[in-house]
Amino acid sequence: IEDDVVKYFFFYDPDGNVLEACQVHES
Repeated sequence: IEDDVVKYFFFYDPDGNVLEACQVHES
């Protein structure tokens, strides 16, 4: 059982390259 949910939000530029990955924890 996992108590914490980890979500990743990825931001892409127009060429499809990953600019930034933000990790968000939700309990």
